[in-house]
Amino acid sequence: MRRRRCSPAEKGISGVVVTVLMIIIAISLVGIVWLFSSTLTQSLARTASIDIIEAKYLLGQSNIALVTVKNTGTLPVTISSITIPGVTCSFTAGATIQPGGVATFTATGCQALTAGSKITIIVSGTAQGTNEPVSAVGQIVVM
Repeated sequence: MRRRRCSPAEKGISGVVVTVLMIIIAISLVGIVWLFSSTLTQSLARTASIDIIEAKYLLGQSNIALVTVKNTGTLPVTISSITIPGVTCSFTAGATIQPGGVATFTATGCQALTAGSKITIIVSGTAQGTNEPVSAVGQIVVM
C-alpha cells in the first residue's frame, strides 16, 4: 500500500481559522481591559469631600459661632462633629449633606474671646456608603 503524502496546506489548522481565532482573542482582551478600566474609573469617581465656605464667631450677649459647610464630593456626607480647639462651644451636628448641598451649623453660648483673634475650626464627618472619614479645617476671626 502506498502512503499518501500530505501537503503543508493539509497539515494542522488552516490559516483562515487561525486568523479568525486571533481576531476573537484580541477582541476579548480589549473587552476585558475596557471593563476593568471603566469599573476602576467609576470607583475612583466616587469621592467624599467637604469645605468650610463661611465661618463666623460673633461676640455679644450669647457669643454665636456660625459655620457653613458645602459637600464638594459625589457622596452624601454626615457631619459628626464641629470643634474649635481650646474654645468651649457646642455645635449640633448629625446633619447629612447631599453632594453639592450646603448646611449651616450654629452654636450659642460660646466662650467669650478677644475680638480680632484668629481661631481654628475643624469639621468632621463620614461619607455614606463607604464610611470614609472626611474633614475640613479653617480659620475664623472673632468679631
